[in-house]
Amino acid sequence: MSTAKATAGRMLGVALGPRTSWLHAMTSLFHLSGSAPAARSAAVLERPNDEPFPLAQAKVHETVRVVGVRGETNDARRLAHLGLVANTRVEVACSSGWGVVVVLGGTSRLALDRQMADEVFVTRA
Repeated sequence: MSTAKATAGRMLGVALGPRTSWLHAMTSLFHLSGSAPAARSAAVLERPNDEPFPLAQAKVHETVRVVGVRGETNDARRLAHLGLVANTRVEVACSSGWGVVVVLGGTSRLALDRQMADEVFVTRA
């Protein structure tokens, strides 16, 4: 088990096993604390480069690769029409707290509300 998972387990007060994913640990942190994971000691919890995470958690000026869209098919279809599909590289231009997430992909900009950005899973590029 990684040091980040062990630290997350201590913060949560639960035992995280070796098969517990980063996303599961962060979701547990969110549900138990009632606040956003990023608002709580995000520097302590670092995710591996290949582990998918929600686009809403990406940092400003970070380049990420889209893995997929979770949720309703209408949302996934709408994002696909806008060019946000699997294996697309995008750069996070703006991400302000709980507001809008603006991503740059090629020559276009796409603004997503926080709820939609939580449905788009990415990895570091």
